Amino acid sequence: MDHCDRRRLSRSGAACSGNGRRAIEPRARVVQWIALVLLGVVGCAPSASPPMNAAPPSILLVVCDTLRRDALGAYGATAASATRPGTPHIDDLATRAQRFDAAFSAAPWTLPSVAAILTGRPTREHGARNAGEGKLTGIDPGLPTLAGILGQAGYRTGAVVTNPYLAPSFGLGRGFDDYVHLREPGRGRKVRGDRIVDTALDWLADGDDGPTFLLVHLFDPHMGYDPPGELRPQWLADEDDPDRALNLMLRELWDRERSASSPPEFRARVRELYDREVAFADAQVGRLLAALEQDGREWIVVFTSDHGEEFWDHGGFEHGHTLYDELVRVPLIIRWPANGATPRGGPVRTDMARHIDLAPTLLAAAGVPPPPGMAGRDLAQVASAPHSGTALVTNTLYGVERRALISGGMKLIHSEDGTVALFDLVADPRERADLAEAKPALVEALSAELERLSSGQRTAGAPVELDSDVVEELEALGYLR
Repeated sequence: MDHCDRRRLSRSGAACSGNGRRAIEPRARVVQWIALVLLGVVGCAPSASPPMNAAPPSILLVVCDTLRRDALGAYGATAASATRPGTPHIDDLATRAQRFDAAFSAAPWTLPSVAAILTGRPTREHGARNAGEGKLTGIDPGLPTLAGILGQAGYRTGAVVTNPYLAPSFGLGRGFDDYVHLREPGRGRKVRGDRIVDTALDWLADGDDGPTFLLVHLFDPHMGYDPPGELRPQWLADEDDPDRALNLMLRELWDRERSASSPPEFRARVRELYDREVAFADAQVGRLLAALEQDGREWIVVFTSDHGEEFWDHGGFEHGHTLYDELVRVPLIIRWPANGATPRGGPVRTDMARHIDLAPTLLAAAGVPPPPGMAGRDLAQVASAPHSGTALVTNTLYGVERRALISGGMKLIHSEDGTVALFDLVADPRERADLAEAKPALVEALSAELERLSSGQRTAGAPVELDSDVVEELEALGYLR
């Protein structure tokens, strides 16, 4: 039996009755969009917007959970091998799109990161975060969302997700016509990407040919790593009881002290399991892209991750605890619609991109102006210099609270315990050489900018009551300890 939380949402975010489909015919959608243009609701088209005589593009936004950018061939991963099956579909997408080399998430974990994507605002403004003392808050119910704005412009909007931090109680489904939060019966069992994509393709097939916005959030390759079927490595398949052997490995991973001193062979096998789950996620992305090829509409496709994963790069494991690049520098690939002008900058963009830029970028591509207060910029407008721009990353999930400022190729990390670190991301991409003591003037200047960006009104966020199923899922994933 399918387990999911499937909600039909009104524009205010309240649950509505019905089958979750808006009865707007294709011709009516285009007429509605043209009317919005005439009324001035839709702004002047930037470089990636549709021509005025064309329907607005449909939008596919794929967010892959826990995906390090260096796990992708497009971002320099080693060639496919016996231990790393590779990511041919995402790599191929990158050859037909723009790949952003300096893209940063808003946070090192899912809730504030995805909230930034859907609101175009940093964590202190959208409110969905770790509020301290074991409390979590959802997005400010008064903020406009990407889905809600596109819906008002005539788009059919849907999302298929499964991460417990994306449960409807956090408010991320507000504005979507259909927000499908899938669950897998049984403690600790995660919903596979094939089921996510099956549901997404069914949702697409159930619609009309009008403009569509679809968010797909793939949970592979999140812990616990368990690549399915033929992607399971031979050394695991050779075990007398592969499931028990895998569970023992994952149990050791959850023991932070034991995993911190784990031997190289153990770590190599953990990374292999992860890379094989990445390969499975890649195959699901390929299915989505193949479906769009048969669709007949113009699509803008965005692929990114909510955050990365640490494999002892700085002595730790997993995510949520630091602001190093293995957690917060994310893949970002945008395939612009063919009926609009491709932005300048070439196939690889070196100007900075941030998760908060995605909402205003997609609104501009649809010919819809962003609402006042969206902090991001339209990525169709190419910045003048490499590493130009500033990114703010905040809100760790574990340990001390940390904030990071990335500007001009430098990264400053402030920790609540008073420690400060400074890294040159161009000369030292692995963040090994802390320059804080050697460059006190730069630390002072960046600290002042960090304080400026962190100051101002802080949104309290919406109180969240977690149901027992979500609590159980968070416990099984190790988030609640």
